[in-house]
Amino acid sequence: MLRKATLLGAALAVGALTLLGTGCNQLKSRDDLNKGVSAYKNAKYSDAVSFFQEAIDLDPKNPNARVYLATAYMMQWIPGAISPENVQFATKAKDEFGKVLNQDANSSAS
Repeated sequence: MLRKATLLGAALAVGALTLLGTGCNQLKSRDDLNKGVSAYKNAKYSDAVSFFQEAIDLDPKNPNARVYLATAYMMQWIPGAISPENVQFATKAKDEFGKVLNQDANSSAS
């Protein structure tokens, strides 16, 4: 009986830590999102990209971070320029916007 109670207590503790970790990641993600927006407003787009990517890594279901990430990539893209870096900015922006649309379509379907 004592063993069952100990196992139950351990399971509850692990569950609580998991929930706390998830909430903590969401708070860190929101903080990175805010830092990214600040960098974006100051035209520090590469810094903004780093913050938005970190926000996504911490909370992959946050659509706002992906929209901002895609937009930060677009701000670095120069229409008509054909450098590999420029093409990469456009490709990354397109990919991130696509992920936002897919995520939104999946959440609407459920």
